Amino acid sequence: MDQKTTENTQTVVENGRKPYQKPVMTKGPLLNNITAIPAGSAPPVCWVARAAFGRDDIRWMVFREWLLDDSPRWFHDLYIRFGERVGTWLETRDTARAVVRYLMMPAVRRKIRG
Repeated sequence: MDQKTTENTQTVVENGRKPYQKPVMTKGPLLNNITAIPAGSAPPVCWVARAAFGRDDIRWMVFREWLLDDSPRWFHDLYIRFGERVGTWLETRDTARAVVRYLMMPAVRRKIRG
């Protein structure tokens, strides 16, 4: 065993916890669909999710996948019809964004689980 391994083993023994390991995202069907879209060319469909989660958060893309693949037709149609206006309104309202994120998370979790 090298010095680093010995130190990590001693740390586990001393405090009863394993050292932190950064999580690794493994590509599966969902992640392949999301990452196959070139940056900046995402279809203009998820204005609300982008406003709620932020452009750099992958959860808006997961929500978009749910919207396009799994959402009820009535919800999809309403989102397409009013989404751009709602997204624009939502961008400057932090409390409303937090509420929308909370409401979108069940769909995001369901899509991630498959």
